Amino acid sequence: AGAGELFVNPRWAQAEAEFSRSAHNAAISREDVAAARAEVESWQGYEPTPLLPVDLAERLGVASVHCKHEGYRFQPVGSFKPTGVVYGLARVLLSELQGQLPAGAADGAASAAAVLLGGGAEAAALLAQVTVCAATSGNHGRALAWGAQLFGCRCVIYMGEGVSQSRQTAIESFGAEVVRVGGSYDDVVAKSESDAAEHGYFVISNVAYPGVDVPNLIMHGYACTGDEIATQLGEDDPPTHVFICGGGGRFGAGVATALWQRYGAARPKCVMVEPIASAALQASAKQGEPVAVEPGASLMDGLVVESASK
Repeated sequence: AGAGELFVNPRWAQAEAEFSRSAHNAAISREDVAAARAEVESWQGYEPTPLLPVDLAERLGVASVHCKHEGYRFQPVGSFKPTGVVYGLARVLLSELQGQLPAGAADGAASAAAVLLGGGAEAAALLAQVTVCAATSGNHGRALAWGAQLFGCRCVIYMGEGVSQSRQTAIESFGAEVVRVGGSYDDVVAKSESDAAEHGYFVISNVAYPGVDVPNLIMHGYACTGDEIATQLGEDDPPTHVFICGGGGRFGAGVATALWQRYGAARPKCVMVEPIASAALQASAKQGEPVAVEPGASLMDGLVVESASK
């Protein structure tokens, strides 16, 4: 493995100088985070994931180090993905079935999930006619399959040929169909979107629909992790730095913006971490706009993407 490279985005200094909470409201407001948390917390099995102390502080010369352990999130899914993916799914399903659900299904319901699951056999029959899909290298597809099983809709997941069989088996355990696609991850994405257009599937990823901005909703859901961190540490004890896994960048954007909204002027510096072999975020930061990188391979295959999220 080669040495890593730390790149400080030159636009960061300007963003710091012009920072205000309201400046980030267009992406994620405190109301957006509150709505996402209310929805996610209503799902069966929700618990905040632990913020665990890590025995590295003395060696690094800092006061403390913590790890937000997302492996406990909505077992047996075991990743941060459901907070964003299933939140987006719930809102797409609610928008699609609005006006078709039985009268009274929404009465007293505090969440989209409560509306969708509170309509009895008639609502279940409508949900069963909906097919959702996404491209994945593992965790996104697993989360979507879990959400589709929760709501009773059909799910088709597209995976590259190099993704392990164990990840396919995990996705299929939730009742989803898996389609293998040759080529790069971008080829897998293209296949999922072309099939969706042909067959009337809903893509729960980087595709927006009238009245439902799925990519932004996924980011709002991911913000729950950042908001939980602020709740666990407290408003008066902000972290100085937060290191976030990269990939397409939507999780990092959600976590960072939630922390900025909670801590304001005392917000931490957020550092995105991605594989050397697939550093689309760093390449995009250097270019000043989203760019694609050559397909790569890494043990962290869940972070291997060729393009930053737009």
